Amino acid sequence: MPRIKLGTHHVGCISLINLALVILFSSLGYYVRYQSYIGLKESNESLKFSDVVVPAIQLVPNHFVFYPWTLIISPYVQTSPLQFLFALPVMFFGTEYLESNWNFDDAEGLRAPEKGIFGELIRYLLIVTVTTNLICILFKSFAVVFGMSAADSIASPTNFGIFTILMSFIVVVKQLSPESNVKVFSFFRFRLKRLPFIVLSLALVVSLVIFRSFSPFFMPLFVNFYISWFYLRYYQINHVGNILPTTASESHTTSHSSTVRGDASDTFAFIQFFPDNCHDYLKPIARFFYHSSAFLGLFRPFNDDDIESSNLRTIQRLNKSNAIDANGSSGESSRRKRIALKVLEQKVGNTGASPASKSSIANENANAITPKRDQTAKK
Repeated sequence: MPRIKLGTHHVGCISLINLALVILFSSLGYYVRYQSYIGLKESNESLKFSDVVVPAIQLVPNHFVFYPWTLIISPYVQTSPLQFLFALPVMFFGTEYLESNWNFDDAEGLRAPEKGIFGELIRYLLIVTVTTNLICILFKSFAVVFGMSAADSIASPTNFGIFTILMSFIVVVKQLSPESNVKVFSFFRFRLKRLPFIVLSLALVVSLVIFRSFSPFFMPLFVNFYISWFYLRYYQINHVGNILPTTASESHTTSHSSTVRGDASDTFAFIQFFPDNCHDYLKPIARFFYHSSAFLGLFRPFNDDDIESSNLRTIQRLNKSNAIDANGSSGESSRRKRIALKVLEQKVGNTGASPASKSSIANENANAITPKRDQTAKK
């Protein structure tokens, strides 16, 4: 997809389209609800604007069958001014990040599938949005059936808005830039790999303390987080150059590149989204869901070669990121990336014998990192 030049910056077309859709559907929803409110207010003076529901625009659990498009447009319909102001930068910068980082033109890293970045972005956002909404509706229905929620709750709009897609951007950030640092107000610093856990923790606290329910924030965010990770982990098809290692079980080779399904690297495992001291408790749970899902045929289980080749591709991607840091910013972020590279190389080295192509790639990566390590040691 071509990028549009705005001043001195180039902006992706999909980012602008998503931003325009947020403005369009949010404005349309407000206008229709306001007109309905004016008409109904004459016969019901106690009516509040928040009580007005338009099932054709808002996602309502017991009406979505008649208006199925609401499963798709729900992330673009914001029902409060604060939610609208929050959605604008999230939708624009989130889409821009995906559009920029998935659109690799070289043969040395993950690339968008054959249909291009536009097709993959639309497919990814569409799948995670619809699936997230359907699962949240299912949970709300179960809550009513088992008496944990009022019967009329399924007649109320979900009003999740941007929260049904927020974690889709954050999970990709963690996947591609896990060791980068973010500083907030000059006193709070964290690594991007911790961002999903921080967002989910805040959503859980706010939902339970203020709303005394999982529904407003935590439920859509957690479901969206898991669906996004599941798709990227097991389903997303990427192109890699022939110089990158692939296995017969995971790839389909063409004359120019190979297609790879999912991301089997150790750094993208489910437990890596949580603090280290939680790993021992989460491993049995993650292992149970992994084997259960594989048994049900939801995905093809990874073998050792899949994990090894994915680790090598992650090394390649981090090496590229390190090269960029060497020319620009450096410091703590670069140091952590080098540590991550070292850990991955050790994992790959401990897997035993591997094909010659994998060995050559590992050697090239090790050579690329060695000078930086030497410089660090001298310092």
